[in-house]
Amino acid sequence: MSKKNPQNETDLCTRVMDEITQKKVAPKPRWYFTLKNLFLWATGIGLLLVGSLSVSIIIFIITGSPWELRAFMGESHLGYLMQFFPFLWLVSFIVFLMTADFIFSRTKGTYKHSAIKVSLVILLASIVLGSLLHLCKVSKMTDQILGKKAPKLYQTLEKRKNGAMHRPKKGRVMGVVQSVHTDGSVNREHFIIVHPEKEKELTIYTHELPQEKYELVQVGSKLLIIGKPAEKGAFHAHDIRNFEKIRKHIRKMLREKKTLQY
Repeated sequence: MSKKNPQNETDLCTRVMDEITQKKVAPKPRWYFTLKNLFLWATGIGLLLVGSLSVSIIIFIITGSPWELRAFMGESHLGYLMQFFPFLWLVSFIVFLMTADFIFSRTKGTYKHSAIKVSLVILLASIVLGSLLHLCKVSKMTDQILGKKAPKLYQTLEKRKNGAMHRPKKGRVMGVVQSVHTDGSVNREHFIIVHPEKEKELTIYTHELPQEKYELVQVGSKLLIIGKPAEKGAFHAHDIRNFEKIRKHIRKMLREKKTLQY
């Protein structure tokens, strides 16, 4: 092995010092690095909190969806989940997670650890915090606030529920009864509903509807109507259900089923 030459090392140090002197390079003060590190930590923690909020919203929407109606609607588990899943919040979570990971990896101390370890810690922390925010009802409050402040950009859980129930091409529509019409010679003819979100009138023809079902049609009642589409803005009803009564009935059946299993 070749021995180090002290003269060469001295010459290198001299050249470096001369270059520093010529370019007037001044060392940055300690407070600069302290503030930079604090800024990175604050930004990283802020992004982690926003990512955790995304997790809490995802949990809130998935757990708050009316899963008891899935079988009634004839949907598969995956198909039903796709109707409610908040993909925008999932994308936001991934973006915030990656950004937070990038920032934390450049803070003092964390660079010593592997990127995978830092990423796993951030992922687990965001999931735990998100779950706590959901338990503290923060996700529900956020859902309501965003629904009021940004109704065109954000779909609340209630909007998602109403949208899932209203699928004319799949043979079901949902809405609040606005008016009931007869032609005088026929006891029942048709009625008008308005979807809570779409705010468009839909004419429901009831010629094929049993009399006992028609008794559910009252102005102001929220109904789930099974049938088939007619011309534009119209629907033929074969069956009518009270939306809230359906949910209560199915929930009761599920509770009884669980009781029998035990």
